[in-house]
Parts: sequence; C-alpha cells; structure tokens
Amino acid sequence: MILLFINLLTLSQLKIGSRKHQRILSKFTAKFPKLITHDKRLKDVGREQEHFIQSMVPLKEKTLALLLQIPSSLKVVEGIVNLRQLIPELDSRFRYAVEVRDRTWFQDLFSIQLLC
Repeated sequence: MILLFINLLTLSQLKIGSRKHQRILSKFTAKFPKLITHDKRLKDVGREQEHFIQSMVPLKEKTLALLLQIPSSLKVVEGIVNLRQLIPELDSRFRYAVEVRDRTWFQDLFSIQLLC
C-alpha cells in the first residue's frame, strides 16, 4: 500500500495522473487538505470539502480511505463537536479514517461517551 499525500489538484491533473500512474499505483490513502483540518479545524468547510471530494472521484476505485488528520491543537471536546457537523456531509462513496494527535482524545471511553 502506498500512502499518498496530495495537494488539491485540478480534475484534469488527477485524470492525467491516474492514467500515467495507473500501473504502479494500486491502492492509496489521501489526506484531507490542511485548509480543512488545521486552518478551519473541520468547521464550516462545506465548499472546501466538496471540492476535495470531487477531485478524488476519478481515483475512487484506487482510494482505500480519505484521512482526516486532526491537528494536535484540536482538543477532544471541540473536535467531536466539529466532527459531528462534518460527518453527515461526507460522501458515502468513500471510506474515511481519522487520526487524532492530542492526548485528550485518549480519555477513558466513559468520558468520551458523555461528550457524544
């Protein structure tokens, strides 16, 4: 498996790239843009998220998951609130992975369930 970190590309760039690397690129994971995860902290990202998803559609068959890397500055309480708003808007054609980086996300399960 190849882990691929991409910037937002135009649809034509993705189509060219997918044909060019078709034989060597079997399956990959793409990371959501920093603008969505770090700059906007998953909040009010509808337009940016839609643009990213649409740019990934041509590579859907090769995409294992789309990665939401939560910045270490985003603590569990704010993060869960923002994820609850974002998740219903995600495209069901893709699988998603979430990487958390702050230790507040690793509280005991009971505490996190109270937040949800």
